[in-house]
Amino acid sequence: MEWDQYATAWADQHGGYDQRRAPASVRGWLRLGYQLARALAAVRVPPGAVTMVGLAAALAVPLVAGTDRTRVLVAAAFVLLSTLASTLDGALRVLTAQVTPRSVIGEAVAARLGEVAWLTAVWLLGVPGPLVLACGVLTGLYEYVRVQALVAGMSPVVTQTMAERPMRAVVTVAGLTLAGLVGLAQQQLGSGLLTLAIAVWLILTTHGLGQLTATLRRSVR
Repeated sequence: MEWDQYATAWADQHGGYDQRRAPASVRGWLRLGYQLARALAAVRVPPGAVTMVGLAAALAVPLVAGTDRTRVLVAAAFVLLSTLASTLDGALRVLTAQVTPRSVIGEAVAARLGEVAWLTAVWLLGVPGPLVLACGVLTGLYEYVRVQALVAGMSPVVTQTMAERPMRAVVTVAGLTLAGLVGLAQQQLGSGLLTLAIAVWLILTTHGLGQLTATLRRSVR
């Protein structure tokens, strides 16, 4: 598929969301995912394999994270890789016409497990446990409410907020990168920056949950 054909097929399978009308930064990321997915489709890489690579990268984050500067930066790279894989598997399924209820559920489970791994890593690096737990609980609640909104017949476009997974990934990568650059082992600044990033995650999720809840109530009425 060419880009326009792909964007149309994606919109048909994702509630009318047109990637060509996304904000410039988001559109650039989605276009990159499309180009890489085309290359994978050309060599017949199955979408499920990409999903598993992304999950493996996410689960590796708490394993590689440590107070050494290099290990923190590697952890940030693994978060980025898992996020890219999540974009690629969805694009690859559209290109190869392999979008099924089972694949959608599998991708959602992999995404949630991946975020648990990210939060485990930042906890190991010094982010307070209550903050990490609050992020995990509210993120789970946010995704649950979003699913209920979709079940109620709402468009995926309407249910999107600033608290979507890509934004959570951006915040996590930024926090880990900054923490790695200043060096967690030398000073508390790195841990503080990472804590600030996770606090931003919590704020975004809280705000997004409020938006979703209000939208769902209006839809029910």
